Amino acid sequence: MVCANVCTNFVKSGINGMDISPPTLLIGNDGQVRLAVPNVIVVDFSVDNIKIKVYVGLYK
Repeated sequence: MVCANVCTNFVKSGINGMDISPPTLLIGNDGQVRLAVPNVIVVDFSVDNIKIKVYVGLYK
């Protein structure tokens, strides 16, 4: 829901082309993920001492 609200706000601001994909949960060490987009933003944060990485794919 958070992503949907963000996309809605971007469209209202004149930024079009937002696309939401279902979230993927990966658990383990040394895993690799490849996104089919040219640019990726990685957001690191912690919730209740659980480290979380959110990957946001950017494309035109």
